[in-house]
Amino acid sequence: MFFLKNAFRYSDFIPDKKNILDFVRNKIKKQNYIVIVLNEKFLPTGNNIEFDFYHNWFCFGFDDKKKIVYMAGYIYKNGFNEYKVITVGFDDFIRAVPFSNENTNYEKNIMN
Repeated sequence: MFFLKNAFRYSDFIPDKKNILDFVRNKIKKQNYIVIVLNEKFLPTGNNIEFDFYHNWFCFGFDDKKKIVYMAGYIYKNGFNEYKVITVGFDDFIRAVPFSNENTNYEKNIMN
């Protein structure tokens, strides 16, 4: 059985949010998966959210050639939450990472 070992604010040790992608890629390379809080406004969920909506996402893979991250999470569709796998471009992934001063209602915003 596997459990997430650590929970922390990424800004405590990654000063520039652009470096979060390197952190996630390195963890996945070591078979350590990541749960991270992201702003769904910047994710291709199909909901066309126009406001800040923070939600946790499971990151389990990436493709450097395609420049995408593989993630899974709940997406609200037709009155129900469906657990879906999505792919997110590197640039959109970085845009979806909240700034350290944003209130996301999550005390800790990254876990591995």
